[in-house]
Amino acid sequence: GCYGDPNARTPHLDAFARTNYRFSQCYSAAPVCSAARTSLNLGMYGTTAGVGQHRSMYDLPSSIRNIGEWMQKAGYYTVIGKTDFNFPLKEGYDQQIDYTYRDTLDFAGDILNVAKNLPEDKPLFMIQTSAITHQSQYGYTNAADEHRASMPRLKEEEYQEREAVKVPGYHFDTADAKEIWAQYHEKLTSFDRMFGELIAGLRDNGLYENSVILFVGDNGHGIPQGKINLWNEGVHVPMLMHVPEELENQVDYKRDPRGKYSDRKVTFVDFAPTFLSVAGAAIPENMQGHAFLGEHKTAAENRVYSFCAREDEVFENSRSIHEGEWMYTIDFAFTSRKRLNAYQILQAPWFVRSMILEGRESRIQNTERRALFRSMPRIREQLYNLREDPNQLYSLIDSECEAHKKIRRKLQKALIEKIIILRDAAFIPEPLLQELTDALGLTAY
Repeated sequence: GCYGDPNARTPHLDAFARTNYRFSQCYSAAPVCSAARTSLNLGMYGTTAGVGQHRSMYDLPSSIRNIGEWMQKAGYYTVIGKTDFNFPLKEGYDQQIDYTYRDTLDFAGDILNVAKNLPEDKPLFMIQTSAITHQSQYGYTNAADEHRASMPRLKEEEYQEREAVKVPGYHFDTADAKEIWAQYHEKLTSFDRMFGELIAGLRDNGLYENSVILFVGDNGHGIPQGKINLWNEGVHVPMLMHVPEELENQVDYKRDPRGKYSDRKVTFVDFAPTFLSVAGAAIPENMQGHAFLGEHKTAAENRVYSFCAREDEVFENSRSIHEGEWMYTIDFAFTSRKRLNAYQILQAPWFVRSMILEGRESRIQNTERRALFRSMPRIREQLYNLREDPNQLYSLIDSECEAHKKIRRKLQKALIEKIIILRDAAFIPEPLLQELTDALGLTAY
């Protein structure tokens, strides 16, 4: 694939990346869908707005508007598919269309139908989702044939050869691990086909060249140890971008054998200000991101910040910061142990069980990342060099090396300062936050 994944069979995404721009340093604001999408749509971290907890559903003050409202004000016809925000969506989108978990021509067809039938003299702003690679779409069975029944258009030559599947080091390399990774990649191949159909339709209808097109994952992959956690796999996401010719001189890029790429750091709070910048509209002062295109383009920060608050029934409260090849995290949660949430276990019980048994057989330490499958003690601080340890198996937080101590102090200071600057409200326990909002008649913000 265009990101160097040996398992990926994504010819349409790869072709799009070759002729456009691939971003190597795009990070979700949070490792779960509602918190990530909330941050993207507000242009500010969900924790600042008081809506960082997964599906918490608090009202926002009138000073905070979603990107749909701002784009309407800029003259756009606004359309959205999946919402799933942590605030009630009351206005901002002229039309909502279905989003799908299926392998279907409707993904491209629905988008093209909107784009070809716009109100006169209105440009289009659309956020659409395909959920075919969502964690609910693989792992429910360990039988390949049963899994493939959900993808009637998957061709035999697109099947993943289970024995050849490469398993990342944060999973044990077992037949069960190969099976779930194969299932995930077969779903990705199905999405790739739908993406190719969309791009072909945009070209055929003369809509491609003049459009800004962004392809982005909303959080990390859904196999346990991906989303829900602040390891790199929870927040580091793909981002591909097409821009009209007049904007190409704004993209700083390099080249490698897979095409043009940018190593500018982008996080989800950057998208809303970028959309407004491209539209030639003013960026609200309360937005926290940096536009990477348009007349208000600014330099990127040299660090990116992500948060992890409550995830379903599991209380999480950790923060991470990336700088260069380094990733540093602090876990502030009150509970003494960290575990998978019930949803992850129920979606792939056979896989989780196999990882627990393999960990026991291998006698791994309780503090080792792969111990999460059986639950593990919370580790308050972690420091990883992602270039040397991409699977984050060996934290350097207790290293006696002076260089490691220095980077720890530096990133710890930067992370605490960022939390203060952002007015991170997720440190207020949810019951107390609810009590305060009810008693005082205020929003969570």
